[in-house]
Amino acid sequence: MMKQAVLMSIAFMALTAGPVLAADLLLKAPALEAPAPIPGWGGFYVGGNAGYSRAKDDLTTSEFTVNSVSIPSAGFAGIEPKGAIGGVQTGYNWQSAYWVYGFETDLQWSGERDRITDAASVTFNGPSAAACFGDTHTPCSLTGTGTGTLAGNINWFGTFRGRIGIASDQFFWYATGGIAYGQARYSGAASFVGAFHDARTCKTTNGCPASGSATFANSAMGLGWTLGVGVEGVIPFLGNLTWRAEYLFVDLGTITGTTGYSSSVSIPLIHLTQPVNATMTHSALVMDQVLRVGLNYRFGGEAPIVTRY
Repeated sequence: MMKQAVLMSIAFMALTAGPVLAADLLLKAPALEAPAPIPGWGGFYVGGNAGYSRAKDDLTTSEFTVNSVSIPSAGFAGIEPKGAIGGVQTGYNWQSAYWVYGFETDLQWSGERDRITDAASVTFNGPSAAACFGDTHTPCSLTGTGTGTLAGNINWFGTFRGRIGIASDQFFWYATGGIAYGQARYSGAASFVGAFHDARTCKTTNGCPASGSATFANSAMGLGWTLGVGVEGVIPFLGNLTWRAEYLFVDLGTITGTTGYSSSVSIPLIHLTQPVNATMTHSALVMDQVLRVGLNYRFGGEAPIVTRY
């Protein structure tokens, strides 16, 4: 009898202690921490930027002379416009988990500019009055030194690009590419000083002092493409404000223009001055490398995306 009572007591304790122990284990199990959210990058944004840019323009001129006297250094120059840039950008992003994609357009003011000046000897022979700056005592010839200056400025440029990348922690790393367009201004000056010889007054050994000059300036548009990479990051405690750093390679293609210009030759000893109006063309293959940083403000972006286990 006693043995049965002991067995029944043990059985009762086992049945009642099991649920209590299970409940105690559940109460003591550590709670899983919520995963860190992925910042939401979707939505519309606007911003501004500033940076530095350096271009390469192989500038060639055609028919740019001083009253038909060719100045060698005024025909070609490998100029490299460089300087500060600044502008604005706006765009829209979509987000799918870690992937972010969208489009962006920007417009940039540019202070990029460069000029090259060079000098070389010039010679010229004219068989007729038309070719001798109006002097009828032909034939004529000219020897001297010519100086040419060619300059280029990138006035402004813009892009329309797609962006795609990965959101990681507080950063968005992306690649970008699209179309680019812009305006460049080109100018040039050509001049010479030397000795003019003809068949009368200027037939002496030293001839007559002569000088001449010509100038042009013109702006033209270019259209091409751009590729680049960048990173954007959340600024802590500043809500929807983000910082960004970006590199772009910009190819504006070959920018070509045609413009009128004026030139003049003066030979004081024979009281000769000949002004001429003419037309010339210029072309340049324009490639630009852009480094810039900026700020964006995001308008009501998507809520943070929480990683699922």
